This record gives sequence, structure tokens and C-alpha cells, in this order.
Amino acid sequence: MAGRPNILFLFTDQQRFDTIAAAGFPHMITPNLDRLVQDGVLFANCFTPCPLCVPARASIMTGRYCHGHGGYDNTTPIPDYDQAWPARLSRAGYDTRAIGKMHFPPRPFDHPAGFKQRVIADDKCFTDLDDDYARWLQAQGLQRPNPWAPTRIKALREGYGAIVSEHPEACHIDSYIGMEGVKAIEQAGDTPFCYWISFNSPHLPFDPPERFISMYDGRALPPPTRREGELDSKPPEIRRLLEQCIQIRVCPEGAPEVLTDEAMRRRRQYYYATVTLVDEWIGHILDALTRRGLADNTVIVFSSDHGEANGDHFLLEKVFFYENIARVPLVLNWPGHLSAGSYNGLVSLIDLFQTFLSLAGVEADQLVDGLNLLDLLAGKIPERQHVFSEADWYGNRAVMLRSKTHKCVLAQQPTSCELYDLCRDPSEFDNVFYDARYAPIRDEMVSTITQFSQGAKG
Repeated sequence: MAGRPNILFLFTDQQRFDTIAAAGFPHMITPNLDRLVQDGVLFANCFTPCPLCVPARASIMTGRYCHGHGGYDNTTPIPDYDQAWPARLSRAGYDTRAIGKMHFPPRPFDHPAGFKQRVIADDKCFTDLDDDYARWLQAQGLQRPNPWAPTRIKALREGYGAIVSEHPEACHIDSYIGMEGVKAIEQAGDTPFCYWISFNSPHLPFDPPERFISMYDGRALPPPTRREGELDSKPPEIRRLLEQCIQIRVCPEGAPEVLTDEAMRRRRQYYYATVTLVDEWIGHILDALTRRGLADNTVIVFSSDHGEANGDHFLLEKVFFYENIARVPLVLNWPGHLSAGSYNGLVSLIDLFQTFLSLAGVEADQLVDGLNLLDLLAGKIPERQHVFSEADWYGNRAVMLRSKTHKCVLAQQPTSCELYDLCRDPSEFDNVFYDARYAPIRDEMVSTITQFSQGAKG
């Protein structure tokens, strides 16, 4: 085991790529993520293999796209945990722990999933889940928060998912995950470890404690990226899913409502505030590494499963392939081994599978879709020319192909197809899929997607 580094995988849920100050987004308050970026490698163009929680996590675990592992929704379990990287690292002698939200179905999400230990604090939307967090709350005389309770629903609706935490700051679910993460570092022995510490935020409901909300009072926040009337020329599924999202997730007791500027500003402020809450706990975890003398021999990986629309393109939440949904933060920090800087090539979360195997000295898997990020940084393999992402829009399967200059979305329903010229139109306002001037680019990208959908490796 000598010479093998510890692996600390810090993870969030639904965090956009543009939510780290040091990555070029000064509206954010993220001093601890900033130090990871400043001392590590920022992958500026990392994309999720699926803009939905469970399928994205299944791809991270298996190194396969959705059509490879078979899951497109939040209810399909990973087919073979024994071949996922946690089990492989466990067999290789690593102390493997999963702490926080893993979101591995079926409920109650208590499958070991290849880890030697798990501390479960799962989805904030589950108000009746009997997990480790719920039992810890009960010991404090509290219950899992219920933002959809009759006494809370009005505030939730007024902010389109934004609501102040009903528990003291120390009892917030992300505080619990952070405390358990610090405890794991403090308990680490001589055996190399791989700890996946997965926070719930900034997933809906956006429920930060008041202290973090106040940090963003009066702060200049970027407005949503949108253009009046743009949904009229976009796939009809977008408007339908937006209405369902508002009605089911935000306004379950009333009809869909218009996205007002005031409500969207509150939603975005609270969203950013939950990122800052997580950032503070990441700082505590990093400090614990230093106290234990483990920092120099620990590889830190930070990322998220997918982004959040947050009003961009008049949308909420996820599922679609716009940049702020499909593009996620990814930082790799390894003191003394990787030079700090930014890598601007295209990478995917599926690349974490091979990277983790490589770090642990486990033989690479030639059957998976992902690449080894360490080989990519060292120039041992060529840059990716494109990345893929997949989704299922209620039976309408769709695949995104993202190159450095264009994005194509091919769906089963012809009216759902999209093509964007990212050089001319980085905000993705103008769908040029049916524009004759783009026919050569469209046809080439459609051909690549078709080969991918038929099983060609990506």
C-alpha cells in the first residue's frame, strides 16, 4: 500500500459551473473552493453524462453513459455495484466510505454500494426517510425538515423553492454531512482511504440558514440568461416540463405561476447561499486534513452531478442540456504532483472512474467510456473532441453532443432537436438545427450521435 495516495472526493448536488469565485465568478463567496482552484487544476469544460441526479451518479460509479448502465431516471439502481470503483478500491485495500447523499436507489438507499462504510443523509426532498441523519436529528429532539408542510408552503412558493432553514445551523443536513466528513478524516488510520463526502446542497429546496443568506444581501448577482420569447422556438417539451416542475416541485397545491423577477432573485440568492454553506464545511474538512498531517498525500477531487437552470432560458432545475445545467465544476488538487492551472479541453464526469482506479494503482478497465484525467493532463492521450450527455424526457430519449464550437441535441421526437453555434451564440438562444446554412455541421454531429447511440464508445 506504500505510496498510494488518499482520495477525498468532495461532491455537491445540482451545482452550476459558474459558482466558484476563483473560477471567474466574483458574485460567489467560496473561499475554500477558491483555494482548491488556486492550488489545483480547474477543468473549465466538464460536462455531466446525464442532467439528472441518479443516472449521473451511476455514470460516475461505472464509467459508462446511460445507455451503457441502463439508468435514465431516479429510480433505476446501478446494475452491478461489485464492478463500480468503490468496490474495486475496497478490494485493493482502501478504506472506502460514503458520507451524505449518494442517492442510490431503491429506497431506503442503504445498500453498501461497494463501500466499507456508509453514513446516509439523503435527499432533502424526502421528509420521511429513516436514515442516519434522521436518527441523529431525533436524538436532538428534531425531525427531518418538511418544506412542503402547510406552515411552510407559502414561503416556498414565494421564492420558487427558496426557504430559510427551519433548523439551527448546526442541525442543517449539510452541517451534519460536514461534521461526519471531519469525523472520518479524524478517524483515518494508516490504510489509504477514499472518502466520498456528498453534500445535499445546492439542490432544491434552497434552504440555507439565515447567516448565509445575509452574506448575499445587497450583493450584485448576475441576472438569468434569457431572451423574451425564446421558448416559442424551443422544443415543446421545455415548456411542458417547466410547468410540471413549478406545479409539482414548487407549487404542489396550486396552478403553475409566472416566474417573477423578485421570486427569481430570491431563488438565486438562496441557491448561492447554500453553496457558501457547503464551502464553509469544505474548509473544515480541509483543515482536518492539515491537522492530521494528511494534506500532502491526499488527492482532492471536487465536482457536482449536474447544474441548475435557475431562471436561465425561463427554466428551473435540470434535465435539459443548456450549459448551466449540463456543465459542472471539476477541480483536481494533488500537492506536489499536479501543477496549478486551468485545463480547457472537454472532459466528462465519467472520466472519474478511470482516474480513481489509476490513483489507487488498480488496473484500468478497457470496457468503460471514461478516460484517465491524469493521462489527459500528462499528454499521454489526445484531447477529447466532444462529450456526450443523455436524458429521457418522459419517454422522449435525447442525446447531446458537445464539441468545442457547437452543441447538437438529437431526440426521438423531431420537434425536440436542437443545434447551437456556441461561437456566435454562447447563450444558446438561437436553435439552428433546421437552418440550411448549418446542414453540414448538423449532419456530421447527428451521424456521430447515431453511432454513439448504437453502442460506439464515447
